[in-house]
Amino acid sequence: MTPPSAFISVKDTAGLLGVSKGTVYRRYHAGQFPGRRFGRAISILRVFVDDLVGEINSGRPVNVEEFAASWADARAVPEDAA
Repeated sequence: MTPPSAFISVKDTAGLLGVSKGTVYRRYHAGQFPGRRFGRAISILRVFVDDLVGEINSGRPVNVEEFAASWADARAVPEDAA
């Protein structure tokens, strides 16, 4: 069995979040959704999507911009550790 990829397609991300692919592209280009570009294809970091879906499923109101910023801050490497 193949382990799941570290990245998820824009289409699958949109489906999981219940938004359009355009919304996912806009969030990626705004730096709110971490991901990668390989040629013309964009993929979103799976762990970010899983964490965001978990937060949405918690029943608490979710501000995506704030969630993305706090998610990124929590995973930032301290300057003295780099």
